Amino acid sequence: EAQRMLKEVLAEGSNWSRAVLNDPEQVPMDSERRKWVASASDVAPSAVHYDPGVKDKHVAFQKAKSMQRLYEASPPLAELTDLSRLSLEFASAADAAEAAKRLLERMDVVWFENRFRSPSCFGYRDMTLGVRQQVPVVQDGQQQQQLRPHISEIHLRLQAVHEARLRVEAQHKSELSDLLLRNGVLPQHIDCVIDRMLEALTYTDGKALRKADEDLVRAVEHFTRNVSVLQPEGECLAEELVDELAEQALAAGIAEARVFSVLEVVPYLNEKRALRSRRIALMDQMAAYLVAYVGVMFEGLFAGILDSIPSLPHDSTGRVSLGDRWWELPQLVQSQEMWHTASPQGELQWEEVCRELQQRCNAINQEEKELLGKATDMREQMETLFAMCSAHQLGLALLRFLLARGLGNSPDLGEIARAADWAERSSGASAETLEKVAIFSRWTAFEERLCGAIDAPSPAALTSAREALEADAHSPNISAELQERAACIDYWQVAGLEHVRGRLRAQAPQA
Repeated sequence: EAQRMLKEVLAEGSNWSRAVLNDPEQVPMDSERRKWVASASDVAPSAVHYDPGVKDKHVAFQKAKSMQRLYEASPPLAELTDLSRLSLEFASAADAAEAAKRLLERMDVVWFENRFRSPSCFGYRDMTLGVRQQVPVVQDGQQQQQLRPHISEIHLRLQAVHEARLRVEAQHKSELSDLLLRNGVLPQHIDCVIDRMLEALTYTDGKALRKADEDLVRAVEHFTRNVSVLQPEGECLAEELVDELAEQALAAGIAEARVFSVLEVVPYLNEKRALRSRRIALMDQMAAYLVAYVGVMFEGLFAGILDSIPSLPHDSTGRVSLGDRWWELPQLVQSQEMWHTASPQGELQWEEVCRELQQRCNAINQEEKELLGKATDMREQMETLFAMCSAHQLGLALLRFLLARGLGNSPDLGEIARAADWAERSSGASAETLEKVAIFSRWTAFEERLCGAIDAPSPAALTSAREALEADAHSPNISAELQERAACIDYWQVAGLEHVRGRLRAQAPQA
């Protein structure tokens, strides 16, 4: 019926439009009965109209089978658009252009392919129109009053180009067929294989874009038609398939808004995709931080600073400190380059960074539980990140403290204390290292008291200094803290007293 209706629009009332030409045995394909020549005033002026008949059922099935996707239970026969088709052949390009114009005006054209602009890999050029018709529904062999949409194709070609195609393209296809047969392709598969080869040879960015869009729409339509009968596992797999095709569509260049619009009919899929994107972004950020720490020897830096405090350089007041190019010191020469940019300026914010990442992780996990019924376990990665970042922050705090002293400042030990506390809670440093940090803090605090006593002597400071001076740093009979102060004042005496003497000389040169 679609074939008859199509011919009636082009050749109204003619015997050709009423003729049924579907059987090539009754009417050979080269029979003149299949042709009708239009006048200059017809819809397709001066065109030779050719009716190849409705596509053979077996050929149609094989073509549909070649279009079948893995998720489809049967070949998509409903998607074939060339079951009913006509060819219009013109002697001049002007007549072909005029026919295309009139067809676009008079028929419901849903797509238009101009291969004069983008020819086939063989160089063949023509135009193809997809025409939407309303045809009667056939049920149990009987036409019903109800109508349904149907797509037919009309091909517009130039006589000279078509004749060249019959000679050259036929020869090339024959050679391809022979080659495929010699290499084991079954005869019934030859046409489909050649079609796939030609499709690959003529694949362009534009075609990739259209195919990605079509594949996504097709999968979504299949999903929505069958979701009610799918088991939970099947529904999950179907969602994953649609999601993968959505990613392919985006990669092909389809606008995100278009993909979002197509996916709206799949319940919660856009929400799931957005949630997954947030999770991936979070994990990528965490991975970037962790990769930066690969091979970093935190304990090596800690040991270089904490294992032998007296071996560190000192400033003019006798306090341990660090200056420019500190990484060239023997005990710190193995420190990684990432530490070389440490500066006493600004604030340390690694704990805040990790806390923000943890909050994002918690929010994502909560949404996953609500939307998916389960949450992605990122605890191990988060714990590793916290340990690494807390170790990094502790190392920076120590360096910043010593560098600030090297600039003549008296920094607060609070930053080191907070960093050590976080490292302890996050397993970023060993108990032994944390004990050494505590010793370092007491050592440097005592140095500050000694230096402060020079300008403003206090009984408490002088008493502590006297006790330290009188104590033997190596005696087992005194407390650990007094041992530390004794070792500190032994180290400090030379540089510190030299500083005192310098100040006295400045005040009284005769002294």
